[in-house]
This record gives sequence, C-alpha cells and structure tokens, in this order.
Amino acid sequence: MKKLFLLLRHFLVISVLLSNSIFGYYQSIDSNVFLGNENISRNNIVAEVGDVCITVEEFLNSYEFGPAFVKRLPNSKQKYLQYMINEKLLALKGYELELDKNETAEEMYTAIFSDLITEELFREDILSKIIIDQSEIDTIVAMKNLQLEISWLYSDDAEKINEYWISLKKGVAFDSLLQSQLSDSIFLDMRSMKTNRYSLGGKNAALAGMLDTLKVGAYSFPIHTDDGWYIVKFNNVSQNIITSESEYNKLVYESNQSAIKNKMDLESDKYVESMMNNVSPIIKRNAFIVVRSYLGQFVLPKEKFDEWQLQKELDKVMPEFGEVDEKSFPQIPLIQFTDGQKSISEFLVWFRSRSQYIKFNKTDLRSFSASLEKLIWRMLRDELLTAEAIARGIDKRESVKNQARWWKDKIVHSTLINYLSRSIQLSREEQNFSDDNKDMTEEEYLNYEMTKKVFRQLNDYKKKYAVKINDSVLEDISVSAENDPRAIDLYTVKKGGLIPRTPYPVIDTFWNLWE
Repeated sequence: MKKLFLLLRHFLVISVLLSNSIFGYYQSIDSNVFLGNENISRNNIVAEVGDVCITVEEFLNSYEFGPAFVKRLPNSKQKYLQYMINEKLLALKGYELELDKNETAEEMYTAIFSDLITEELFREDILSKIIIDQSEIDTIVAMKNLQLEISWLYSDDAEKINEYWISLKKGVAFDSLLQSQLSDSIFLDMRSMKTNRYSLGGKNAALAGMLDTLKVGAYSFPIHTDDGWYIVKFNNVSQNIITSESEYNKLVYESNQSAIKNKMDLESDKYVESMMNNVSPIIKRNAFIVVRSYLGQFVLPKEKFDEWQLQKELDKVMPEFGEVDEKSFPQIPLIQFTDGQKSISEFLVWFRSRSQYIKFNKTDLRSFSASLEKLIWRMLRDELLTAEAIARGIDKRESVKNQARWWKDKIVHSTLINYLSRSIQLSREEQNFSDDNKDMTEEEYLNYEMTKKVFRQLNDYKKKYAVKINDSVLEDISVSAENDPRAIDLYTVKKGGLIPRTPYPVIDTFWNLWE
C-alpha cells in the first residue's frame, strides 16, 4: 500500500505555512462606531501604495483587531498604517513572484473567500430574521455581572475520585485534598477559576446548572466528563459594581451580541440540517476506510495505528477499487449525494488548509472514526453553503470583493515572509557566522536575518512604488485605543465559520522587532 500513500501524500503536504497573523473569537464591529467625523466615509483613502488603496474601512478593521504593541506607542495610528504599507509593498513583491499562484496560498484564499460569502449568506437568511427582546438582554446582563469562584479536585480514575469523595464525607477538608493535588507541574490556577455565570454556562452548561443548586462553601457530587472526574467546590459569588454609564452601555451591547449569537447558533443549525437533508448524502464506506488509514499515519502514534490494524483494514478494501493510478485514485467518491459527489482528494484539500486547527479524538478506534466522520460532514456542509452563496451571486457583491482583496494581499504577503524564512533556514548551516551572531539562538538568528532581508526588500520597493499617505483622513479616524501604555492584546478568532480566522487581516507581530 506504499504506492497508495504516495499517491495521496501530495494532497496533504503543506508547502507553505502562513503567518500566525492571518488567523486569530469573532465579534463584528460597525466601522461608523469609531469614526470621529460624521463626514468621513469608510471608502475614503488613507494611503496609496502603487495602485493599491488602503481605505478607512480596511485600516480601521485591521487596527481594532490588530496587535496591541502599536497601540502602546506614540503616534499609534501612524505606526500601524506604516506597517500596513510595509505589508502591501511586500505583497506587491509576492505578486511579482507569482506567489498568489502557490498551491497552498490558493487553497487558503479559496477557504477564506468561501467563508466570506457564506457569512453574507447567513446574515441574509438568518441574522436579518432574528429578533431580541429586552428580557433576554437583561437576563444575560445579570448573568455577566454574577462573578463565581470555584475550585475542583480532578482525577482521570473513577476509584481515585471516589477516594476523595469518601474522605470528604469523613470530614477531611476540601482545601486539604486540593493542596495534596498541587505539585511542581500542577498549580493552583489549574485547579481553580474565577468567571462570570454567563461565560461558565457557555463553556459547561451542566456545571453551571449544578452550581445554581449549591450554596457557597458546598461541593458537588463527583462529575464525569470526557476527560475525567471532578468534584467542584463553590467558593464565592459576588456582584460586579458598574461604575459608569459607558460601562453599563458596553455591557448591554455585549449582552445583545451574545443573545444574537445564541439565536444564530440555533437557527444556523436548523438551516444547515435542512440543506443537508435535501441532498440525502452518504459516506462511502470503503473510501472512508482509505482516508482513515491514510490520515492515521500522520495523526496517530504508531502504536495505535498498529493496534487498531488500520493497515489491515485498508488492505481488505483495496481490491474493491481495482487498478488505480495517480490520477484516478484521488478522484474516488468519498461522499455521494443527490446532486453529485465529493472525492477523496477534495476532502484532503479541505483538510489540509484546516489541519493545524483540527484535533482528533484518539481514545479508541470508534472515537477516532467518529471524529473523522464529523469532519467529512463538515466539509460537505462547507461546500453546500459555498455553492448556495455563489448561486445567489453573493460572490459578486462589492463588500465581499473588497474584503477578499484585503485577504489576498495578506495571504500573498505571508507567503513571501515564509518564503524568505525558509531561505534563511536552508542557508544557515552554510553561513560563516560573524562574532555578532554566532551565539544567537535559532529564533534570534531567524529574526535578525529576516529583519535585514525585509528591510532591503522594502527599500527596493519604496523606490519602485509611490507611497502616498492622506494625513488628514487618518487624523479624523477615531480608534478605541492609541498612545496607551496599558493596551493589552486580545487575540480574536472568528470561530464557527468555514475556517478559523481573525475577522479581518491584521499586521504581523513581527513588526514589534522594529520598535
């Protein structure tokens, strides 16, 4: 079966790892919230880099979700814009090298573009029909204001957790048992938490419901979850004190967004379920076994791969496919549905662009197979949603095309950065280190050489492409934080879509090295 795996390997090898800056809890913002001048338009141009324009909308969305190091500096907006310009210049270099045609870059762009158009589809078909009443907002406000403090005993063994339970019943103090669990590698903050009632309910509804029945100072019965056993103590509850009207308004706004998200989640589940039922899909068993064995090579320890006899299972089904070659095998149908089919290669391409975010349940073969099956259904969901959005012309909308352009520039820039990074790594052993860099760590050396390369590239491209900044437009843009030494990083990721990503492209944290 070595030949089979060689045929499939092409579909999983990742030739370029995009910068972390591309990815990143989704919270939509209205650009107008931050505009300081009523007369300014989101389409106004802040800067021009060659024939590339950075609009108020692009700058603002990038800045608000971008890294905090710039927001701590004097002239925060000017600094952030300069780094955006740098990335546009590097993107132009990437386009000249045709890095936009790089296989992984194309796949990443396709995944993000599909996410953009399906997001518009959901706004149109679901969000526009959601109505939130005041009582729902008030309930969430109250839950967000309720601060809880809990701690817990944990064990992955039922007998051990039962020993703790018996000790508690005999009068041993909970805190004493908790202390016995702490060690050089297990700290108190790994066995305790402060959170609000709403957040806890979102993460673990069963635990939050159980705490609602406990008095402060009491502890729960042993609770079983996927990762083990817990006994939870309810240490304290308090009410947040809201000190200003702006703080209250912010809380109301966040609660309204939470209520909308909750309803959207429910409605979107129904929407997708209806779409899937309409095409009556089935997963082809033998093709599933091939994919499971193939992915198992990469994501499972060899001991489990052998124990679960995945190679033997693969050998059993291979004769069913007859003679296959490099072209025909990846095209074998994995999913059959009313209007068509999806092949093994289509799934592997989908998987490849998301692999760094995917975790399989490796507890046993049944769990591993179930987690793979969920991924296959998710791929079909993504494909059906994308097809529906395209059929309705959503991909032609100007708002979608604008965001797609921002993302394409970012992807090409990131591909160039990784291209430069790989060239540095490949040449390191051949370099004769100077006294200045011979004692550098690998990361320090990479950053040092990358800074030099990027600096040279930028200097060359600033001569080739004219850069024009509209200072008056930039000055009129009001942002949430600038020139603030206390600004903190909030890593924001848009989850639940077709691919995890930041809501908008943001600058790389690499530029922090330039300060």
